[in-house]
Amino acid sequence: MANQPSKYSKFLVGAASAALVASAVAPVASAADFKDTKGNTHEEAINALSDAGVISGYPDGTFLPNKTLTRSDVVKMMGKWLVSEGYKIPSDSKTNPRFSDLTTKSNGELLDYAAVVFDNGVFVGSNGRLLASDNISRENMAVVLVRAFDRVNDIDLATYVAGQEFNKDVKDLGLAKAEARPAIDVLDFFDITNPNVANFNPKGSTTRGHFATFLNNTLNADFSKVTGAVSADVASVKAVNATTVEVAFKDAVENLNSLNFKIDGLTVSNAAVKQSDNKTVVLTTAVQKGGEKYTVTLNEKAIGSFNGISTVIPTSIKLNTTSIQGKVGQQVILSAYVGTKEAGVPVTFNVDNTNDLGKDYVAEAFTNAEGIATYSYTQYVAGAYDSVAVYPTGAPATRDVAQVVWGVDTILAITAVDEKVGNSLSNGDSKLYKVTYNNPETGKPVAGQKVDLSFLENINVSPDQLTTAKINGVNPTQLSNGTTPVTVEVITNSKGEATFSVSGTNASATPVAFIENLATSNNVLDQKELRTTAEKVVFTSEQANHEIKISSKTGQEAATGSTNGRTFQIEVKDKAGKATAGQTVNVAFQENLDRVISTETAADFKVDPTKGVTGTTKQIAVRVDKDGKGEFTIYSDKVNDYATPVAWIDINDSTSLEGNLDEGEATVLAEKTYFANAKIVNGKLAVENSANVVKETFVGTDKASFVFSAANQSGKAVSGQPLSVSYTVKNTGANDVTVQVFGKTDVVVAPGKTATVDRETLTGVNKIEVYSAGNKSTSVSVTANGTTNDTNRVFLGQHTATATFTSTTQVADTFTGAIVAIDTEEKEVTFDGKDAVSYKGASFKNSTGNVIDVDTFEASVLEGVTATYVKDTAGKVSFEIITDGQGNVPDLNNNVTLAELNLAKADTAVSSAAGVVTATPTATGVELTAQGVGTATVTVTDTGAVAGPADDKVATIAVTVTANATTGELSISKTTTPYAADVTAPTATIVSAAYNGVTDTLVLTGTNFTTAAASGDIKALLDWSKIVWDINGDDAVTPNVAFTLAEIASATVTNDTTLTIVLDSAKAITLEGNAAYNLVGPSAADTLDVAAGFIKDAAGNVSTTDAKANAVITITP
Repeated sequence: MANQPSKYSKFLVGAASAALVASAVAPVASAADFKDTKGNTHEEAINALSDAGVISGYPDGTFLPNKTLTRSDVVKMMGKWLVSEGYKIPSDSKTNPRFSDLTTKSNGELLDYAAVVFDNGVFVGSNGRLLASDNISRENMAVVLVRAFDRVNDIDLATYVAGQEFNKDVKDLGLAKAEARPAIDVLDFFDITNPNVANFNPKGSTTRGHFATFLNNTLNADFSKVTGAVSADVASVKAVNATTVEVAFKDAVENLNSLNFKIDGLTVSNAAVKQSDNKTVVLTTAVQKGGEKYTVTLNEKAIGSFNGISTVIPTSIKLNTTSIQGKVGQQVILSAYVGTKEAGVPVTFNVDNTNDLGKDYVAEAFTNAEGIATYSYTQYVAGAYDSVAVYPTGAPATRDVAQVVWGVDTILAITAVDEKVGNSLSNGDSKLYKVTYNNPETGKPVAGQKVDLSFLENINVSPDQLTTAKINGVNPTQLSNGTTPVTVEVITNSKGEATFSVSGTNASATPVAFIENLATSNNVLDQKELRTTAEKVVFTSEQANHEIKISSKTGQEAATGSTNGRTFQIEVKDKAGKATAGQTVNVAFQENLDRVISTETAADFKVDPTKGVTGTTKQIAVRVDKDGKGEFTIYSDKVNDYATPVAWIDINDSTSLEGNLDEGEATVLAEKTYFANAKIVNGKLAVENSANVVKETFVGTDKASFVFSAANQSGKAVSGQPLSVSYTVKNTGANDVTVQVFGKTDVVVAPGKTATVDRETLTGVNKIEVYSAGNKSTSVSVTANGTTNDTNRVFLGQHTATATFTSTTQVADTFTGAIVAIDTEEKEVTFDGKDAVSYKGASFKNSTGNVIDVDTFEASVLEGVTATYVKDTAGKVSFEIITDGQGNVPDLNNNVTLAELNLAKADTAVSSAAGVVTATPTATGVELTAQGVGTATVTVTDTGAVAGPADDKVATIAVTVTANATTGELSISKTTTPYAADVTAPTATIVSAAYNGVTDTLVLTGTNFTTAAASGDIKALLDWSKIVWDINGDDAVTPNVAFTLAEIASATVTNDTTLTIVLDSAKAITLEGNAAYNLVGPSAADTLDVAAGFIKDAAGNVSTTDAKANAVITITP
């Protein structure tokens, strides 16, 4: 305990004020027997204050002692206390917020009490801000408590304690800010803080429990010997201008020399009694900072604060709106921006009411840090209106005007007919609104009222700024160039209502309704006309919110040449982060889109329809797969060339193929690629089978070849390079593997072990081979470090690859098969063609799914059964008998393999009768599940690599489900019709040709074009080396024009007799620019020569019937 004089009496604030203090802490009354305070450090104080009726808890019986107090809690608490002690809430508390982060729209109670605590110097904020939601620190709580008790009791606790000698219990006072240290000393001296706790923790937060203890201790402190009273005679403190402050006293000032005024942060150069008012002292100050909070002291005691006034005189001012609807008896809020973000600029609001019963107002407000001044007021006469003028106080000629129309209720309003429809809509959608007009004086609906409708975005703008949205199908405009305005008119019905719809595509609009003045009636929204607006509505494509990601597995430098280049991976997700299957992404080069000639790139895209990449070498469209993923490759033959792919999704076209990058479309810029001569910079490690096919899974004793090679910047292997490679093989499986290196002894690696082998090669392939020892299931991970085996000794990096081996005899963890042997002594069974497995400790079920014991299982096996074996991740084994020994197979989960289907993968599996059987694609085939008796056909599709059905492969499964007559169990029988490759060649013929020079379209007519493809773009299937444009039809006397795939925009099977070919625009220009093209005269007709094999189908079958020589081309210029 500090050496404080002994405490004799209880210093009480008074029951009423104490209760008000507590109400800000625990506003809901309840019993003192709180559920959550038993044993709490602050229990004694909480109980004492509760018994005295000072504090209460929550309706659920809790007090929440550990809940943190906020700064707004403390402002309300101290404000209520001051009011209970006779302090008044200032009349401008709601129109003149005392803190820069409060506005006139802030909570009314908070505005009231913020004004009280600020004006009386109890709570002055942080740099002019209240920071209402921030927690209050313990040091700030100490400051506020001491200021409040000083103010209410006209004492100076800090000065008194500073004059006392005592042993200080608080050891971390140095951690507190300078302003707080005297207040913490007060709490220390009077033992308001716990004397047994050495650290006050000034920066820590304050909880409800902490406050209860501090308050209880303060109420019990003995302040009777405290001296140093503060004068209570000051009525107000206010700034008059940027260098003048007036301090008003309650009585006349008789001895000015005895008054020592100071302002923290501001020099006071003079103090004089005001000539026209002997109760007011005028202080001349240094130039104030606009909006800054200043505290005035008199003889070292705080007597009040004020906001600094700015010296800025604005040259413009703008009201937030020029037409306002007011409800009589309720506040309207006017806001004006002075054109600069400057606080403390005085702004005058002049309100002139047109009705004799209304009231005129002239008021001054100050701007906040954003340069906005606000003023609120009300009227009590309906049907009248106010003319409002606002101007900077120092520049009355700079002004803006507005009109406020007063009604007993809302006069004009716009609401959504369906509140569930949001303000973000898809292109082409519409939103329905209702506009309502009520009589200002009676509040009753008005029928037959004409209401004009427009968009705020289209008012007084130039044509290029218009939104394209429409109201009732009309695009309303009010252009600044004086063009005749266009509005939409609606007439209210007997309910005073009229409806209208807003629609749009890639547009946003804010609907506005207005009532024209009868004197003008010009379809123009004038400044003071009564108006109302709805919230802005936005129309956009769903794809506009998609996210595109582009990455590459190789570095920023790529090797030149079409076989090199750089491959990018592309991924598309929707707004929710889900993959968007089948989305088309356009990709071009930023250097070609930026319209800067000097940045044109010579790079090209690789067009590969088999990978979903179509288009030209300068711009492509990538169709992502079902996982929202795709890839594309760029290349350049030019050394020191560079290119930056930019990808986007078209939202202006339903096909996403418009091809123009527009503002608002989802887009992403890939990393720039630089092209250089090929050089060895890295290595690569691949896993291949005996046929040199890259794969990671192997069966039985098949060998996995881990092949290391040098690689260039594009990650392409460089063959024939002498290499020195160290391979580290780690067995990650459950059985041994064997490692073979040419010319060396085989190495066996046990599970969990590693082995390192080295190999040097001067030519040929540098590799090791790994296989499963004994045809067991296992896996390996191989890490290879390589260098070039030459004088340069280039380090080729560290690379890792894996391989998995599946035994052909080992029973998988889940396996179904016929049991051909059982050893009841060793507790092992043998499935047909597999190694024996143990059934010791296993669980068993019979064919009806009932649990059986081991003896029953063994007896069943002796009669011959098919069973399912399962070994879970914990190693627990179970057997379920599938057959009953008589060959009946109630197979509820029947699998069909990819090999049986003759498919590479099963993308979809659709049952014709889901109530009979359901089909689920798996990685190894299709799983059939019986549902009920009947027949069904399951169609299984491998969708191939090209978007659309062009290369789909289809197999079918005929399924019959029957039920066991005794047990009712379902069984499946099936017949598989595997995919049969198409070996039938197209039988198309070509008869004639026509070319349109306007559309760049070459149309071939003939027969049987649909034998190549039923429809769609087949340009990638055609052999363009087989078709020649014979200029002048002279068999190459005049040079012919040949074609390549890259020069063709599309080749579409229009119908069975028409193939429509669209040339790339560059190709068309080249063709038509030929000097001999389409010459007029004898023997000058251009012809088309087509060699057999021009037309192919998706299976690669080549037509032998499509040859056509000297087909005269009918040309339309």
